[in-house]
Amino acid sequence: QSTWGIFFQIQKMSNKPEKTSNSSSASSAPQMSNEELQKLKNKYLEEAEKDYERFINHKSRALDPLMENPFVPIGAFCTAGVLAGGLYQFGRGNQFRSQIFMRLRVIAQGGTVLSCFGGYYLMKKNQEKAAAQQN
Repeated sequence: QSTWGIFFQIQKMSNKPEKTSNSSSASSAPQMSNEELQKLKNKYLEEAEKDYERFINHKSRALDPLMENPFVPIGAFCTAGVLAGGLYQFGRGNQFRSQIFMRLRVIAQGGTVLSCFGGYYLMKKNQEKAAAQQN
């Protein structure tokens, strides 16, 4: 359940039925004991704390993949730079240099793809190591 779902459940369960002049009509909302209500409140607080941590750390979480495998963005920027250089040379009419840049682009793309696979391999290796340490 989401944090808000738990919150509304607490609100619904903790409301005491109002006494009306007609005592035969009971409240349809189920009542909870104080212990059950406290457990539900604790669950809500735990979920709210997790949501808060996720909210605070969203920027660092966005940068985590870059920190785990920094060669991928570096390779992507190198590829883009070489491609831009090749297009510039092509626009100037220098076919020889344009061809060299395009060959370098292919090499840079290959390096980027290899770094993706290498990063995935290292990530799996670290996960297996962490799982072995927990057992």
